[in-house]
Amino acid sequence: MKKISHLAAVLVLMVYWPLLFFLTHIPALRLPQLQVYGRDVTLHFASYFILTLLFWLACYGKNLPNPKKWKTWLPLLIIAVYGALDEITQTLVNRQGDIVDWISDMSGAILATLLFFGVRKPLYWLILYWPGMFILSHWPQKDSAFVQLPESWQQYQAAFSLAGYLILALLWWRTAGGKPHFVFSWNLLVFSFCVLLSYALLDETIHFLMGRGFDRTDFLSGCAGIGVGVICSVMFARHHRVNDTGQL
Repeated sequence: MKKISHLAAVLVLMVYWPLLFFLTHIPALRLPQLQVYGRDVTLHFASYFILTLLFWLACYGKNLPNPKKWKTWLPLLIIAVYGALDEITQTLVNRQGDIVDWISDMSGAILATLLFFGVRKPLYWLILYWPGMFILSHWPQKDSAFVQLPESWQQYQAAFSLAGYLILALLWWRTAGGKPHFVFSWNLLVFSFCVLLSYALLDETIHFLMGRGFDRTDFLSGCAGIGVGVICSVMFARHHRVNDTGQL
């Protein structure tokens, strides 16, 4: 199970980090105009928060080293140096580096590091993630600190909904199983689908009551994310059972 989790983190990091570098180095003249409400520090904070989480998982997995040793803080130092170089090299593509952006980057990285040391149980991650997901998806349109994709990118908007519900499904299953690893039972399967699908429906209903309409694409994307998350959870549970017993 640990090998699968570690490999998944490495693979995601190998995709995410180059993609992040590419997005921050698109020449200014070719950069799509994102409609940002509030300051774009939110984007820097969130992107480096995710980058640090992935980096930690890829380096150490769930077993964190001793915080008294300097190697423990090496990932944070690497992220800090990379963030500074990222801002400096943006000047080469007709963009402007900004110390405020770097501070936002490091704020996200530091918070991710603190969470790794302070939040060790899946229940705590679920408690943090689920309300945060709800707040993000229901943030008021006016004075919002988040991003609306340009029209040419609207087709990818559903990917955010799918990814959000995929992570939620994994955290839910890991927590609801009540074990220090993924487990499987038919009751858990039915219960998880009922709870998560009901929330997805409630989420879009609240959007409708807020005057934003009921977005069927987002709802179906969320359902797809739930489905993928449940499938992955079942596969993780099966893998753990095989490792423990040597057979199904």
